[in-house]
Amino acid sequence: MDVNGLITKVTWKIEVLSDVGSKSMGLNGQLTKVTWRIENFSSIKVLKLCSENFTVDDSKWQLIISPGGTNKGFLSIRLGVADSAASAFGWTRYAHFGFAVIDQFDRENSKTL
Repeated sequence: MDVNGLITKVTWKIEVLSDVGSKSMGLNGQLTKVTWRIENFSSIKVLKLCSENFTVDDSKWQLIISPGGTNKGFLSIRLGVADSAASAFGWTRYAHFGFAVIDQFDRENSKTL
């Protein structure tokens, strides 16, 4: 990935951990782990980075992060619908998700949300 003239190595991995379907809830319940590792992250000066699209339970998603901007020292992470413009009007999905941000130099700074 080329960001601000820097070649930033991105490692991308998707693992389906289990299928925990629940017919009573009307959910397929695929438990998936997505890992997005970005080297030289502290050198990135852009306002927004988008991950590759990935599919869970037949829905396409992407991770969106905002590492810089006006609030230095903050990081915004969002789960977005990939290609939302192509989705039907009123399209909805239930998604239960969490984030973990790992500081490879100081694990004390790592956060799980």
